[in-house]
Amino acid sequence: MCHLRQRHLQRGSGNVSTMSECHFCWRHSENNAEHTGCDCNPGFAPEGGFACESCAADTYKEMRDKSACLPCRANSQLVMQSFLVEHC
Repeated sequence: MCHLRQRHLQRGSGNVSTMSECHFCWRHSENNAEHTGCDCNPGFAPEGGFACESCAADTYKEMRDKSACLPCRANSQLVMQSFLVEHC
């Protein structure tokens, strides 16, 4: 079993796993619930497949997952860096 900040990687051919390894997750991410990959922390979104970048101005992301940051509601803006929609 891999640690929280590590992802589990199995290598092999077809349905046969020949090697099992743990690899560290990239910055601002943690192992997903299935221990099969890394998910970006709240306030960060995937960038380029192997990185998590901070949400841009006036966007937010509340969950730890692989989703993109969402824009604040119309006629609102994010007044401080946050991952909560309520701060818009």
